Amino acid sequence: MGNLWVDQLKSGQPSIIRGSSDLSNGLEIISGVNDTLVINVNGIAKTYTFSPGSYSASELVQELNDKLNADNMAVSILDGNLNLAQNDGLSMNLLGGNLSRDLFFSYSEGTADEDTDNKGISIQKGITADDTLVLDMPNCTGTELGMPGLNISTAETASNAIQSIKNAITITSAYRARMGAYQNRLEHTLSNVQNYAENLTASESRIRDADIAKEMTELIKNRIIAEAGIAVLAQANALPQSILKLLM
Repeated sequence: MGNLWVDQLKSGQPSIIRGSSDLSNGLEIISGVNDTLVINVNGIAKTYTFSPGSYSASELVQELNDKLNADNMAVSILDGNLNLAQNDGLSMNLLGGNLSRDLFFSYSEGTADEDTDNKGISIQKGITADDTLVLDMPNCTGTELGMPGLNISTAETASNAIQSIKNAITITSAYRARMGAYQNRLEHTLSNVQNYAENLTASESRIRDADIAKEMTELIKNRIIAEAGIAVLAQANALPQSILKLLM
């Protein structure tokens, strides 16, 4: 189950988002898989992309702060959990991004009778049991996109609705980018598998050709030896007959 604690304050107090994911041992960021965050700061949705790599806890904090400090947000890790603070006292919402799950949420494996709609898709892509690719499928309902209902009855609410729609478009674009990255990885994997199959077939053909050539060489050698033996035996049988002719 996911778990996230959010405290949004104004009037000079920092807004804080505290995660429950254990980051004590750091985190691996993979391009196109878990490298983006979408954060709404005071009504403006911004997408942050982080560099891929295997990070320790301190290195992860540094990488996040390098991108987020420009908007007066600061990251720290306390007791293994990540704290994200907006130090200007502006409101802050975590809208999504494929890195948000790993940074802020803790998940259990779940049981067979639990809802599995959001557990993603696991695809076997290699020859070992653990060589799998997990596709974390996004939930793009109106509620998840931050616009469960839009009110356009007044100019102010219509303006807010426009902002909500813009935020939803930003989140949807991030999800589409993630799906595109998944597709690219799957196409790359498929290409590798096809090359592997082609090389395996070519190797088998070469082995078969080599075996046939070896057997043909062995056959010809044995035939020559047999013919040479027959010729020697014929000569040996003819020698006594020649001696008898000389004595007669």
